[in-house]
Amino acid sequence: MHALICSNLVVIIRDETRHVMIGLFASLPFSREKSADLLLRLISPTRHFHLLHSHPRFPFCCLHPSHTAFRVLHKATEVPAMSSINHQNVEEARLTGTGAELRAEDCIYLAAKSNQQVDYLERLTSGDQLGLVLPEGTAIYPANQMRIHAEDGGEFQLASFMESLNTSFLGNVLFYSPCLPSTHTFLSQNFHALPIGTVCIADSQRQGKGRAGNAWVSPKGCLMFSFTLQMNNGRILPFLQYVVTLAIVEAVEMVSFNKQMRAPDLRIKWPNDIYAKGMKIGGVLCTSTYNSSKFKIVIGIGLNVKNQEPTTCLDSLVHEFDSDANAFSREEILAAFLWKFESLYQVFLDQGFSALESTYYRYWLHR
Repeated sequence: MHALICSNLVVIIRDETRHVMIGLFASLPFSREKSADLLLRLISPTRHFHLLHSHPRFPFCCLHPSHTAFRVLHKATEVPAMSSINHQNVEEARLTGTGAELRAEDCIYLAAKSNQQVDYLERLTSGDQLGLVLPEGTAIYPANQMRIHAEDGGEFQLASFMESLNTSFLGNVLFYSPCLPSTHTFLSQNFHALPIGTVCIADSQRQGKGRAGNAWVSPKGCLMFSFTLQMNNGRILPFLQYVVTLAIVEAVEMVSFNKQMRAPDLRIKWPNDIYAKGMKIGGVLCTSTYNSSKFKIVIGIGLNVKNQEPTTCLDSLVHEFDSDANAFSREEILAAFLWKFESLYQVFLDQGFSALESTYYRYWLHR
């Protein structure tokens, strides 16, 4: 038997039965049921556990763990026996402290915009996982339980982004992680369980994807995200990547205008790259599968916003001609892109790419 200390809670893992005993070792001003619920939220906000029993005299729960939850639990500090645990030990061990601190790569945060999507979020974070495939060792947490994983303040500001988002469907459900293998892979594997327009963003990627199986270099400061779409008309599908690249350059221009500064000169290199001063600073990856008369599409985008390597970035470009210019933020670029793309996408669906062609060629790199 092992004990796991988390804040004023102790989790006892019974290996012989593979059940988990969660004991409350401090007096909480709640009923037994609410205390048990609090325990679940603190130890596994994704609620991978299912309540089997509540003791009438002592507020503890006997729970069956899922595989993911067991992995998360075993990452925390273990102590050899119950005899070494006292109130002082328990009080000093905090969720953000010794042994129980969650690593950035273990956390995926989920935010939702509309009432319908908030309901979806509540289902997903209350144990109804809807068949999601998660990277090994990770768990999903509501956005309001987001922690600070980076001391440099370089994490995506999820709350401010959701407040500024002004779209009808794009980004209404958003997954964010400080570190993922690949945002594109995450959405591709979970397309069946997610609303159309779901966005996934990461501060860094371990297995970023480019065209033709190439790896995408994914340093911090780069805006890296993917989102989902669904289309019926396969004849216009190849033009979709052109609409995406157009939305990127127009979004950067829009943000620059709002900040009252000169926009960097961005160009579209066929078929799906963004260039500036002869260097690639962004790219688009579109993949699709066909099922039930519909094309299920995942679009991945990488754009150098604050990272000067490996080529250059938006911040460097604007500071070349205005050293006092306000820096770009990934949050404002992403919000502008989703708004701009949603508008262009509707034109594209209604009128085809020909309605956007002249605008597209304004940013055409080739002559």
